[in-house]
Amino acid sequence: MSQRPGAPRQPCGVSRVTPVRRLPIGYVVVVTSSSPLVNVGTSAVRLVSRLRGERAIHARGRAFSGTVVLPGGAGTGAPLLDTAGTYDAVVRFSRSAGLPPVLPDVYGLAVRLEDAHGPGAPQDLLLDSAQPLPLLRRLPWPRWDPTRAVYSSLLPYAVGGTSLLLGARFSQHAPPARSLDALADRLEIVLLVASAHGPWREVGRVRTTGELPAPQGRRTRFSPAHTGGGLVPAGPFQSWRTSAYPASHVAPDER
Repeated sequence: MSQRPGAPRQPCGVSRVTPVRRLPIGYVVVVTSSSPLVNVGTSAVRLVSRLRGERAIHARGRAFSGTVVLPGGAGTGAPLLDTAGTYDAVVRFSRSAGLPPVLPDVYGLAVRLEDAHGPGAPQDLLLDSAQPLPLLRRLPWPRWDPTRAVYSSLLPYAVGGTSLLLGARFSQHAPPARSLDALADRLEIVLLVASAHGPWREVGRVRTTGELPAPQGRRTRFSPAHTGGGLVPAGPFQSWRTSAYPASHVAPDER
């Protein structure tokens, strides 16, 4: 396990964050805004989820156990990414709208680094299929095959005094899969970072070791609030995003 990252500095113009007491130094949680727009958006997600009886988006997917290896030396300014470490991981793939497999959909990729910031303090990376080009990497992009997509956080993180997107792609040897059911149990995923207009560059690797039973995978509560180690969610939409995640967990097997 790597050293605990140092406490991040909060640049101007990013979502307000506060250190969490009784959690390791460097672990932060986004303080959600109580603005009417955020409240309305969160209420809409909760209502749609209750009407569907499951999450409004990314309702169904497959979860895997695995390992995340960060070689360190990435030079991002985030201690988590720049310090060598190996972490147990939970990896979940999902289809955003839940369309039939014969239709393209925005694929979701969630990666949890267990205890990344100390016991009980994980790091969640929440990504969606996008286009790698600078002007398109902040927009969700439907794909038929999840293994041929580039994934992006869409929303930026304040890292070391600059703004970065987090991303991922499958290794070049990944077999094609036209559906979630066709994904192999053992996969290798490359973790990436990029500025708004710069090239994607590798900062680590994820290797899955097998599929998790459905109840365990669905009960893993991924959230953008699970962050630290110099990765600070930035931008005006982060408060709504942080509120929307718990609002969508209404299914009986997610409680």
